[in-house]
Amino acid sequence: MKNHFKLFPIVFLLICLSISLFPDTWIQSTKTEFNLGDFQGTRAVNATGTDGDLHLATTIFNGRFDEDGGSYDGWTDVSYGDGIIVNEIVDAAGRTSISYNYATYGSAHTWAKQSQWLIDDLENLNRFHLEVYPISSQCTGTYKLKVRIDALDENENSLIETDDPYDVIEYIFYGTASATSTFDWHDQTTADTWNYFTWNLKNHIQYFLVDPYTWSDVEYVVLDFESYSGYTSGSTCGAYWDAFWAAGFIDDDFDDNYLTPSNWIEHDRGTHGSQIYVAEQNQELRFHGTSHLSYWHWTYVKTQELITHADHRYTESSIQLRLPDFNATNSVFMFMFESDDEQDHFRLFVQPTYGYKYGWRENGNWNSSSQYFPLIGIEDETFVSWRIIYDSEDEIVYGLINGTFIGMRNIPLGDYRIKLCYDIEYAGAYADIRIEDFAFLKYDQGEFETKYTDIGTFISSAHDTGYEIPQGAGFEQISWNNSGETVKFQLRSAETSEDLESATWYGPENNPSGWYETTYPINPVHNNDRWIQYKTQLTTSDQTITPSLHDVALTYHDAVGITFTFENAELTGEGNFFEFDIMAYATEEGTKHGQLRTFLNYNPLGFGENIIESGFAEIGKGVLLDGEVPGFPGEPLYMLDSSDETHSRVLTRIDLNPLALPTDANDLPTTPAQLLHVAILIQDDEQTAGLSFDFTQMEDRQKYSDMITTYSPVVASDLEDAFLSCVPQTVKIMIMSLLDEDIVRISWSEVPGAESYNVYSAYDVYEEMPWFLEESGLITNSWSEPVAGEIKFYYVTAVCE
Repeated sequence: MKNHFKLFPIVFLLICLSISLFPDTWIQSTKTEFNLGDFQGTRAVNATGTDGDLHLATTIFNGRFDEDGGSYDGWTDVSYGDGIIVNEIVDAAGRTSISYNYATYGSAHTWAKQSQWLIDDLENLNRFHLEVYPISSQCTGTYKLKVRIDALDENENSLIETDDPYDVIEYIFYGTASATSTFDWHDQTTADTWNYFTWNLKNHIQYFLVDPYTWSDVEYVVLDFESYSGYTSGSTCGAYWDAFWAAGFIDDDFDDNYLTPSNWIEHDRGTHGSQIYVAEQNQELRFHGTSHLSYWHWTYVKTQELITHADHRYTESSIQLRLPDFNATNSVFMFMFESDDEQDHFRLFVQPTYGYKYGWRENGNWNSSSQYFPLIGIEDETFVSWRIIYDSEDEIVYGLINGTFIGMRNIPLGDYRIKLCYDIEYAGAYADIRIEDFAFLKYDQGEFETKYTDIGTFISSAHDTGYEIPQGAGFEQISWNNSGETVKFQLRSAETSEDLESATWYGPENNPSGWYETTYPINPVHNNDRWIQYKTQLTTSDQTITPSLHDVALTYHDAVGITFTFENAELTGEGNFFEFDIMAYATEEGTKHGQLRTFLNYNPLGFGENIIESGFAEIGKGVLLDGEVPGFPGEPLYMLDSSDETHSRVLTRIDLNPLALPTDANDLPTTPAQLLHVAILIQDDEQTAGLSFDFTQMEDRQKYSDMITTYSPVVASDLEDAFLSCVPQTVKIMIMSLLDEDIVRISWSEVPGAESYNVYSAYDVYEEMPWFLEESGLITNSWSEPVAGEIKFYYVTAVCE
C-alpha cells in the first residue's frame, strides 16, 4: 500500500519559506500476502511482493462471521434453488464461529449463500483475508465455491460494472472455472484443508466502479459467500468459510478456543494467596495482579490446547495489548510461543525505561537480544500490536511489534502453546495487562515472508510554491530524518503542474542518474520553477532490516536575484595601472548579503598570469562591505580574500564576519553599488583588458546573511574590454558629403581614464616641426573639418591623469 503524505501549508519565516511533511514513518511491507493481486483481464493472482512499492505492515483482526453489531451488521440467508440447502454458523475444522453452507442439485442448480452488508469502516477492506475449507466429500459434479461482491450508493444502487451478468465482482475459489468470473483462483485451492487468500478488496472495487463514481460514493459493500451445486444431476458442494480484515472492533464474546479464559491454564508462583486475575472487563481480557514477594516471581496463562503442525506450516498469533500504569520496578510482560516441555521458547517482552526486545530459551538456557526498541504506545496507554509467527518447517520464529521487525530465532519448538506472562520484582509491584483483540491463524498456502523487499520507491504529491512567488522559487536545501539503511532522493520541477509530469528527475548535479544521499543544497537547475516534487528510494542489503523515513523538508524562498557589473574603468599611475569597480545590486529590496563569490576572468597577455600570486593586482572592499561588527571595535564586518583560481581567473571570497549576526549585515540595494575596487598592473599596453565574469561558477554561490538562502537568478554577463594604454586605438578617417561640401571625419576608441583628446595635422610629415594643433580639450571621441585642397595627415592624442 502506498503511503501518501500531504504537505503542510507554506510557513513564512522572515523571507524564507519551507515545505515539510507530517512526521509519519514509511516502512516497507513485511507480509507479502497483503499486496494487491495482479489483475490480468478476467483472472487475478496473488501478488508476489516484488512490486517495489512501499507498504505499511499492520496486524489483521478477525472479521468474525457471528458478529452482529458495530461495523458488521450480521448475516442474511439468501440461498436459492430447489435442492438441499444448509446455511449456518458452526464449530468445525478445528475452529469456532465459522460459516458452513451446503447445496445439492434438485431439479435445477442450487445456491447455499450467506450475505453480509458492511456499512462502516469500509477502509478496512484494503486488507481482506479469506479462509475457505472445501469439503471434498460434499463437492462433486459441476460445483463451485465463490464470493461475490457488490458496492452500493446511499440509495442502494449498484455502482459496479464487470463481465459478470449481474455486474458484481466474482471470485472463484474451488470447482469448475467460469469464463465470466472476475477473478479465478480455483487452481490455488486444495480440498480438506484451510486455504488462505489475501487481497486489497477496496482496490478491486475502485477498479470496477462505473465512471464517474469514486470510492467516496460507496455507502455499502455487500459480501456473498456461496456454495453452488451446479447444473448436473448429483452435483453438490459444501464448505467452511472464515474471513479476516483490518478491523479494530472488540471481540466482546471472547468465544475463540484460544481466548476464552476457561480454556487457559493459569499459573502463579506466589505462595501468599492468588496472584493472578483473568477476567472480561469493559470488553477487554484483563490479566492483572500484585506481587507479595521480595524477589522475582512470574504469573501466566497459556492455552490448554496443544498446537501441532500436522495440517499447516505457519502459525501466527496476534494481540492488541495495552499496559496501563506501566511503571512498576523491574516488571516484565512476555508474549511467548513455548514448547510443551517448557524447555524451549521465543518471547517478546517489555521493561520500563528500556523498551521492547526479544528473547529465547534453548534446552533450558535463557537468552535475550542486546537491542531494545523504543517504548511504543506505553506512555499514552494506546493499544500496541504484538505478533509472533512460527515457521515449523524451517523452525524459525519471528517477532513484530506495530509492524516493526523486532527479531527472529531458529528454535525447534515442535508442538507448543501460546503463553501470556508477567514477572514482578519487589513486594507491592503491580502489573495490569489488557487485551482488546486476539487473532490466531494457521495456514500452509504459499510462503509467509517476514523479510523486507530489497528496494522501494515513493513519489510525493506535487507542491505548488504559490502565487506569492510570481518569479518562481529559489530552492535552498533538502533534508530528512531516517533510520535503518539507505535512503536517497531525486527532485523534479517545472513552471506548470502539467509540465511537471514529464520533467526530468535530478540529483545534486545535472545528472538524471544522480541522487541526494545526504542533506544537501538543492540543484540550482530547479530555481525559478513554481512546481516541485520529490522521489525517494529506500534500499536494504539485509532483508531483516527496513529503512524508515520521516520529516522530509524542502526549503525555498522568493527568488530575489543579484546582478554583477563593471563600472568606472580608467588608466592610472601614468598609464601603468588599469582600475575598475565591480558593482552589485538586487532585484528586490530587503535582503542582506552574507556570502558572495566573484570569479573574474582577465586577459593574461595584458596583465600577466596569476596576478594575485605575482603581486600584480590589489582587490579592496567597496562601500557594500564597509563597517565593523557591532560591539567589537576594529573587527571588520566582512572578511575578504582573493586567490588565483586559474592562471587567468581570480576568485574573491566575501564572508560576513563570524562574530556578526545575520541582522548586522549590510543591505543589498536595488541600484548598482560598489562591491569591490580592483587595480591591476599593466604588462602589455597594446592589449585589451578582457574582463568578464565566470557565471557558471557564480550562479549558486551567492547567499543571504543567513548563509543558507541563495540569490536566484545570478546575472553576471557584463564585459569590459578597454585598451590598456592612453593612446587612442582604432582611429578611423572618413570623407563625407554634407550640403555639397566634403567633410573629413576622424573617430577613435575611447581611452579609459582619458580627460580629453587633441587632434593634430600636417601637410608634410617630413618637415621639421610639421604638426599643427587643430583642436584640443575634446571630450568626445570624434572631430571633423572641411576637406583641404591638398593631401593632409592627422593624428590623435589623449590627455590622461
